[in-house]
Parts: sequence; C-alpha cells; structure tokens
Amino acid sequence: MGVLWVGLLCQIAYPDDLVSLQGTTYRNFSVVKVENGFLTISYDEGTATLKADILPEDIRQKYGLGSNVTQPPKHLDKIVLNDGTTYLNVTIGKVLPDSLTILYGDGGAKIPFENLSAAICKLYGITLDQAVQYRESIKQEQELANSNKSPLTKDEIPPSANSATDVSPTYNSGSDTVYVHGYYRKDGTYVNGYTRRK
Repeated sequence: MGVLWVGLLCQIAYPDDLVSLQGTTYRNFSVVKVENGFLTISYDEGTATLKADILPEDIRQKYGLGSNVTQPPKHLDKIVLNDGTTYLNVTIGKVLPDSLTILYGDGGAKIPFENLSAAICKLYGITLDQAVQYRESIKQEQELANSNKSPLTKDEIPPSANSATDVSPTYNSGSDTVYVHGYYRKDGTYVNGYTRRK
C-alpha cells in the first residue's frame, strides 16, 4: 500500500510534458488519437494535432509513428516569400513555431510565418495555431519577467540617464509631434520612448 502511495505521489510531482522538436511544451498531455502520421493530444491549454516529424523519437516510437519520418531539407536552392523577396542558396538554421531562421548568400534572416509560403510552412511544420500559441506564451513570459523586476537603485542608473531632466525631445520641423527618447526616472524605472504633440 505504501508503494502505491509513493507511485501516485511521483506521478503528481512529475507531470507528463511533451516538448516538440520545435521547442513547444505541451504540459500534462494525454493522447487522444493517432492517425495518418499525426498525434492529437489534449493538454493544459486545450488540444493540438501534431505532425510526427516534430515529435521526439521516443514519442514517435511509443505511438507507432515510426522512426523513419522524413526530415525537411536543411538546404534549399531558394525561398520566395509572400511579398516576392527571394533568398538564394538557403541553409535552414532554426525552425520555431512562428518563424524560420535562415542563412543565405548575403547573410541571415528570421522570417515570420506570415511571410512564408504555405508550401514552406507545411514543409517545416509551421501552423497558424502553433505560431499564435507560441507568441502568446512568449508574451506571457515577458510580462511575468517585467512584473518581477524591481526598480533600479540610484547606483544602477546609467550616468547618461540620471534623471528625467536629461531627456531632450527630437522635434520634427514639418510636424506637430515630437519624439521623446526613452529615459530613466529618478526612482529607477525606465520610460520607453514615445511620440507626443508639441
């Protein structure tokens, strides 16, 4: 009886999380359906249908999705974006739920899914639902991090921004607005730059 209790305690202490190859975490997941190379799961925030090629190898094997899932290519001759921009000799860097990071002949770029063609999104497993969910989780993490920040002490304030009186607005001669650069208040909080009327 004591062993059963320990087993239940361990299950509560270590919930099942699924982390996709794209880095998305599905907390407390359970499998709803396995069909045609897709795994449908329920998790803390709802349900999701995931392609086998974005699942870790152990999950693919456990649910019979095979280990020979075709991986998308790491190199492409070109990528043409929705706005017509063309990248040649492309190496795929990182695939995130909301973007694709690439290296190409003249440099690198992070391309948001909105700019990617439907074929490229499908090839790399980028979906609207996952992109929205990923961006929302990033936003929530940033808000949480910002809410936990304490104001800077006087010693932590950079010398170039010791008070609000050091702020010099930038005037645009042909406009009735002025841009005020970001600055630190005396209490150490930072105020982002903004545009205001003269």
